[in-house]
Amino acid sequence: MRHFKHLLPEEEKRIFYKKPGEVSLDSPKPFLAHALGATLYIPGTKQDILEILVNKKYPSLTSVVICLEDAIGDKNVRQAEDNLFEMMN
Repeated sequence: MRHFKHLLPEEEKRIFYKKPGEVSLDSPKPFLAHALGATLYIPGTKQDILEILVNKKYPSLTSVVICLEDAIGDKNVRQAEDNLFEMMN
């Protein structure tokens, strides 16, 4: 895995002092603990979840949580569950 792999070499040079490196399962554990990067939390009620995931709306996205708890109201849990169920079928 490599963060920012969607950037062109010129963009990497302009943005980073040190170019991002590869991360693998063989990387040291302390390094892996911080290698995941930012996680996108998506409320389970959001209608375009598949659009985000399948069509790679965010090219550098490496971690996603489809939230059925904190990101939605108590009254919307069933709607979020139904949305997720429908999306998976």
